[in-house]
Amino acid sequence: MKMKKKGSSSSSSTRSNNSLLLVADGNISSNSDIINNNSNSGDRRTSSVGCCGHLLILCLPIVASSFILALLIVLLRFDITSTQNQNQEANNEVVVEGYYDTIQSQTISIIMKDYSPYWELILLSSVGAFLTCVETIARNIQIYIYQKRHVDTTYTMNKLLNLVATIVNIISYIGLIITVTIKADSQDNEIIHYIGAVLFFVGTGLYSVLHSYLLWTQKKQYNIFLKLLFTVFGVIIGVCSIVFGYSVLEGGLSEEATLPEYEWAALITTSISIGFYTILFYIDPVDDEIRDFFFCRYNRHRRDDG
Repeated sequence: MKMKKKGSSSSSSTRSNNSLLLVADGNISSNSDIINNNSNSGDRRTSSVGCCGHLLILCLPIVASSFILALLIVLLRFDITSTQNQNQEANNEVVVEGYYDTIQSQTISIIMKDYSPYWELILLSSVGAFLTCVETIARNIQIYIYQKRHVDTTYTMNKLLNLVATIVNIISYIGLIITVTIKADSQDNEIIHYIGAVLFFVGTGLYSVLHSYLLWTQKKQYNIFLKLLFTVFGVIIGVCSIVFGYSVLEGGLSEEATLPEYEWAALITTSISIGFYTILFYIDPVDDEIRDFFFCRYNRHRRDDG
């Protein structure tokens, strides 16, 4: 009888332990579900990338913007210095007037013809364009991840527009590299330079419009003020690019026929808008997905998620 009691006590203890394990497993499963639901709802945080990787992604748009702005500032200062040397005037008032006069009367192509050393312009434009292309791909991944979490009736169309926008912007910055690398100092070079400029201005204008639309489709991620800001950027870039492009088509790259202030406005607005992408990456970080893509592990990461 004592042995039976001991056996029954042991079996009841085993059942009790099994029950505790089942409860623990249930709690773990429910916690895992909560974590998965949180990640699917858009509340994503950096995990394996770490703090340094997260900061690198956040700084990328600012660095890219800085290189494009540096290119414009270098050209402005060069033209002002040339004008001051000719007039032998170098006070602050003339400097301010010089910036305005340059933007109003000189196209970027004309200033680049006389710039020396020219490799500085090629370096600034190439690095800025490369970093902007990397940022464009990162933004494409970010939008793709959002679309994957929030599938609706417009999923297929928006996914296609996201891909088209990315390709268009990459081509536009290839056009920028062509424009800067090939001086418009001969008839043949001027044609290539002109093609590069068309690719850049048409591409950046189209991308800004497409990106603004895609930003508005991300209803649960960004507030309306941020969406309005990028919409304003898109309108300015698009309008200025169209006006300047039309003036070039009508009269070529001559000083008299073009409207250079629209060219400068489009480029300055474009470079500033690039820097604001840092806010987008800060609000909705997808660092792991970006890391996996650029290290050729994106397909494996998607299989793990699926």
